Amino acid sequence: MEAAFINYTAKNIMTILNSAGPIRWSWGAKSYRAIVFKKMAALQFSASGFVHKGKVVVALNEGDDLYEVYCLDKKNEVVNSQLEVYFDELVSVIDRLVEKNCSEEDYRKKSQEFLKKTLSQ
Repeated sequence: MEAAFINYTAKNIMTILNSAGPIRWSWGAKSYRAIVFKKMAALQFSASGFVHKGKVVVALNEGDDLYEVYCLDKKNEVVNSQLEVYFDELVSVIDRLVEKNCSEEDYRKKSQEFLKKTLSQ
């Protein structure tokens, strides 16, 4: 796979994630890099959300023209994934896998508890 295509794909994924605005900040996302994952061009980043702490890989499945999202543990093993993701669902899928797999009300409570704990330290 050509490096130019891998970088192009990673930049396109990053553009989609950037369109989400501050929601991406709640994932604790950092250390972005273009990679090949399961023979697909992808963007990998580290996350530190309520649901998942570890690597997240967003790969383009060219054959289906859809994305695949993988959550990896410290050993780089897949612990959760979502396949067949359309570009307009990508942010919400990542948000569910990384940050909030609960109702909005429960998420607000978790967020408030986290802020109180963080600010009291």
